[in-house]
Amino acid sequence: MHLILNRRFATVKCLACGKVLISSHVHDYRVCGCSQDTSVDGGSAYLHCGGADMTLIQILVDPEWPRHVRLDLLQEATRLAMQMGCRFEPPRDARDSDVAAVVLRLRGCVSTAAGMSEAAREVLVNTGLWPPVAPGQPPIDMIRPIPGRHLG
Repeated sequence: MHLILNRRFATVKCLACGKVLISSHVHDYRVCGCSQDTSVDGGSAYLHCGGADMTLIQILVDPEWPRHVRLDLLQEATRLAMQMGCRFEPPRDARDSDVAAVVLRLRGCVSTAAGMSEAAREVLVNTGLWPPVAPGQPPIDMIRPIPGRHLG
């Protein structure tokens, strides 16, 4: 069964302690309490999250994600983008097929990037060519690089 919700609450998981944090309304600030100090806020209006190490935060629900796309696809695209040191920014009118295509491309990018040196990745980030794409393919829509972030 695939879950599609009309109302989604900002939800993250602390990968250090395993606690899932759900913010049920604006300014409902939640913290996991472990040394990672993962936090979430925003309810169904927005997602603000933080912690000592952002790679130890798994975004489970961003209320700004498109309402008509399966949560598992959105979660995987977000996870893969974070592995690439990027942000996943789907448009509100995205559909399952759009996000599934991004996931497929990102899987290939993660594999390609794993074989690169950190210096090569830094050059790609600084020149706006991150995440890497195969020759002849356009940049991946919905993915925005974050300068200074690298594949973990």
